[in-house]
Amino acid sequence: MHLTTERLVLREFQHTDFEAVHTYGSDPEVTRYTSFGPNTPAETEDFLTRAAGAALVAPRRSYDLAIVRISDRALIGGVGLRLGGTGLVDGCGTSSTYRGELGYVLRADAWGQGYAAEAGRAMVGFGFRRLGLHRIFAECHSANAASERVMEKIGMRREGLLREHALIKGEWWDVVVCGILRDEWGCQ
Repeated sequence: MHLTTERLVLREFQHTDFEAVHTYGSDPEVTRYTSFGPNTPAETEDFLTRAAGAALVAPRRSYDLAIVRISDRALIGGVGLRLGGTGLVDGCGTSSTYRGELGYVLRADAWGQGYAAEAGRAMVGFGFRRLGLHRIFAECHSANAASERVMEKIGMRREGLLREHALIKGEWWDVVVCGILRDEWGCQ
């Protein structure tokens, strides 16, 4: 899979991306509010293996893509869309996917330049237009104001605060949930 925006290419991760992925995945500042990290080399390798495997599953349920800056071809982060909500049944009696969870991470020197919102918008558009999703949401630690701003820039609305919702890195995290519906994106 390959998506292009004004300044970015979103593409499948490759094993040759190890060094760039490990640079941000092992950075304590970058991973402060993520459910992973700081990663060991083995954990980074495991992520790349899982991302490659997920790309081969049919039907695909997870899209983890590298964020590559066009201007210098630098891999600066990752963006993902994980599909869920398979409890609905369509007119043919088959289960249909109706929602996706968006996630993103950038290396620290790429923060504050609009890259996360640009990549996020591309993934949301992909989810609604190509996958036919009904709803896309994202979550972040309640103290991660920068991530919540990214969600707002994408067009998501804050839907709530889930108190002590996730046990991550040995702590109970309060989690902000933001979401957007297909018709709010402009898809009918």
